[in-house]
Amino acid sequence: MEEYLTKIRQLYDDLSAKNIILLKQVIFAWVLHNLSDDFEMIVSSITQSPRTDMPSYDIDQLFADLLEESKRLTSLNKSYDTALLTSTGGKKNQRHHKANTARIVNETIKILQIASF
Repeated sequence: MEEYLTKIRQLYDDLSAKNIILLKQVIFAWVLHNLSDDFEMIVSSITQSPRTDMPSYDIDQLFADLLEESKRLTSLNKSYDTALLTSTGGKKNQRHHKANTARIVNETIKILQIASF
């Protein structure tokens, strides 16, 4: 997210340096519509909520909100991964692998028994 917002900021600054001024709404739309579906809730919140202080809601605040949401999503994903690992005792993949190995060995034995007749 930081990389994306840094690139947007750089492009915005480059345009401003050339006296090309884009409306704040255009920049907001550009930024928000190019986010992944993970950011759907904050995009909806920003685009649908009536902001009485919209003139004071600037690009810096938008970027800060998006960075905060990105951190929140990262934290949620880590929490989910930790919970999944904890609930399986960290052995889910090992048990699955052993079960597959046992199944393959049993099938191989059956095939060899049939072939030996």
